[in-house]
Amino acid sequence: SQFAAAVDVVIHLSRRADGRRFVTQLAVPRRAADGLVTMVAAMQFSPDGTVQAGSGLADLEERLAQ
Repeated sequence: SQFAAAVDVVIHLSRRADGRRFVTQLAVPRRAADGLVTMVAAMQFSPDGTVQAGSGLADLEERLAQ
């Protein structure tokens, strides 16, 4: 799809109670065998600052290296 070819990463934001936004997830598009594109979490960030790697981290690293 054009989407998967054009987008390298999607940044998901959430809003805190005080109105400030923060990054909650970095996700990368992944095309399935049937051609459908899904977003796969590469990194997740919690409000307390904890960072967790997701199954799409290798894809994100590869895209950033280009």
